[in-house]
Amino acid sequence: MIACVAFRWLSDDKRSKRRLLVLFALPVLPAFCPRSFDGPYEPFDEADIALLGAHLLPYLHADAAGLQPAMLEAYRDLRAASPFVPTPLFHSWGGLDATVHFRTPAARGGVLFLHGGGGNFVLPCAEMARAARGARLRVACPSDGVMGRWPKERIERELTLLRSSLPAGAPIFLAGLSNGAIGASAHARQLDIDGLILISGVARRHRAPRLPRRAVCTIGGSRDRMSSAPSLRRFGTRYGRHHRLPGGHFAWLHHRDEVDEILAEYFARQLRDR
Repeated sequence: MIACVAFRWLSDDKRSKRRLLVLFALPVLPAFCPRSFDGPYEPFDEADIALLGAHLLPYLHADAAGLQPAMLEAYRDLRAASPFVPTPLFHSWGGLDATVHFRTPAARGGVLFLHGGGGNFVLPCAEMARAARGARLRVACPSDGVMGRWPKERIERELTLLRSSLPAGAPIFLAGLSNGAIGASAHARQLDIDGLILISGVARRHRAPRLPRRAVCTIGGSRDRMSSAPSLRRFGTRYGRHHRLPGGHFAWLHHRDEVDEILAEYFARQLRDR
């Protein structure tokens, strides 16, 4: 089956050479990556790598059905701003420091966004930045290896770095996707944050965050089978507000505009109520 999938993926003549280059370079590229990410260091467009994963994942999990078209549309929108999408992915695979920044003039606060399993991709970070743009929030998306385990010490360090780049007293919101949401919810009570956003993930063992209900936002697919949709819904309704989307684990990609509105409203409300 794997051979058949690979044949179908590589049979597109238009991009076959590029895809072959990506495929054979994946195991060795981390050794050649610099130890920080702030620009297009890697010679591959992130979309090529991500779309390969989106093509293969439905063979492994039903939640990924229809993922590739939704992801392709998202990358097309991202490429409207830049025809080439550099990626910190190989840095994160190699365990190297790789933080993507979306800066804004006269930032009023910041968002620390924790990636999920698979490594640090630019696309979800860019989607979070799109939602935060209207509130003038700086978005930082660090890396924590392939799986995104996110121990408390690592999150605290990244919060400190983000806080040092913002005006004194500026609010910081902690957001996580999938495994990143698990790490964020597991440690939120012990962290100095002003808001918490969980997307498609929540820790099995967690304590109530030290935040008002209005500062906690959860978003997830109603049929998410890769993480626990009922657990995320219970967390959101108990400690804040839960937004249920049609679909599974990748509901955010399938409903990007709706999630953008949810997050933009959340950020505006948090800044207004301070």
